[in-house]
Amino acid sequence: MLWHFTVNNDIEFSIVKAENGGERVVWPKVTLTSLQAPEQGFIKCDLGKYKIRFVSPKNSWFPTKLHYVVEFRPDCQ
Repeated sequence: MLWHFTVNNDIEFSIVKAENGGERVVWPKVTLTSLQAPEQGFIKCDLGKYKIRFVSPKNSWFPTKLHYVVEFRPDCQ
């Protein structure tokens, strides 16, 4: 799984996999602000259902703008 995103405010980002009625963290939650540079990364995935979470950790009068792309590729190692 490859991801690439930019955001104009603080955002919490994490990835979890559905497993045995629960969830297993595959990318730990981190708080990011990527105003100047895009955040990107990749992980090798096993077959299954994954959730990519973007959470705004603070209340603000200003909207958070998030632009993202997620891609699953069988050839990523």
